[in-house]
Amino acid sequence: MARNTGIRLDRVTGEVTIYHEGPVGTLPTLQDFVELSKDNTKLRSDSVKMIYDDGAGVKRLYFVTSRGNLGYTSLSTTVGPAYIYFVVPEATLTVGLNKVGRIPVDFSGTITEVAATISTAPAGAAIICDVGKNGTSIWNSTPANRISILESAQTGVSTTFDTSAIVADDYLTLDVVQVGSSTAGSKLVVRVNIEKS
Repeated sequence: MARNTGIRLDRVTGEVTIYHEGPVGTLPTLQDFVELSKDNTKLRSDSVKMIYDDGAGVKRLYFVTSRGNLGYTSLSTTVGPAYIYFVVPEATLTVGLNKVGRIPVDFSGTITEVAATISTAPAGAAIICDVGKNGTSIWNSTPANRISILESAQTGVSTTFDTSAIVADDYLTLDVVQVGSSTAGSKLVVRVNIEKS
């Protein structure tokens, strides 16, 4: 974490914000967050976030939980595509609600795609994930459209949603609803594409 430029601790909420800057194209890694959460006892809650400036005026918000899971969103205010990443680096993927925490969005737009990848393919059953907006699934009426990774596959895509509109101050969450029955799968990444408006 040599590129840190400042740390602010809110002693009331326990939230830690880390301002981070570096050369264009040099982004913090998941390992940076894992090591930080191990070494700094202040980073004990699921409310740690990092703001990174790539040197070209584009800011990105990273969010790490006490379990080492990672979320990411672009803070750029320009019109165009933006991406939110949920990273669950479990060696054996497990079912669970709110696996990464609340990822805040500070712009308006429309969800156009949700894509998922896994390092180890599931066996025995598909991996099924759900993305929530403000606590409600974006596939609330048609759960069959939730993002899934089929047996023996390592990727999945969904482009059909019951709710796709996003406005500033919304937050997104990730649930893992099902994992493979004989091989669960490992190291899940889910990407939400949002077209800014």
